[in-house]
Amino acid sequence: QHRLTAMVLRPGSLLNIVRHYVFEKPLGDDSDDNRRVGTAQRKSGTAKVVCRHQQYRATEKIVQRLRTRPSRRVTGRDRDERGGVVWHTQGAGKSFTMQFLARRLHMSGDPALNGITLVAVTDRTDLQRQLRKAVELSDSKVVQAKSRTDLEHLLAKAGRPGGRMVVFATIQKFLGDLAPGSGDGTGDTADGEDRAL
Repeated sequence: QHRLTAMVLRPGSLLNIVRHYVFEKPLGDDSDDNRRVGTAQRKSGTAKVVCRHQQYRATEKIVQRLRTRPSRRVTGRDRDERGGVVWHTQGAGKSFTMQFLARRLHMSGDPALNGITLVAVTDRTDLQRQLRKAVELSDSKVVQAKSRTDLEHLLAKAGRPGGRMVVFATIQKFLGDLAPGSGDGTGDTADGEDRAL
């Protein structure tokens, strides 16, 4: 606990948190949380949201990897060494971590980070809606790929002027005709079944 407090209260870290990890979230909107409340009225206005320590640490580690690790373009190898895994449990703040990452990268003064295109691939349309809604609070351009061709067109812009955005797609966009029900959009998951994973 003391180490975390000391890390956050360093002047550079504190300024970084205030700039990139604090945002206003609208209250009283038509999100899933409000629909569950039913007829109860929620207060309108905004609330300040500040990152949790694990969200700050994960986002900063991603930024550090993007700055310091070589890409395929640099090494000429098949493996890109900038990747990694951020593990979240239910309720740990996945949506806000993505929002903080988009905000951190797209507000960066470093042109190598500022122009990055983020791609979020999900397996469920409800999860995609939830994540997209959170990331839209980052003030980054957010686009949802409507088809496989649309996704390919959006990814072709990556790394070019006007390519800085967050692209959302479901895994079905990559499967094409391989999975039953993936092309018609009737199912919520890759095999057409509507289920929670």
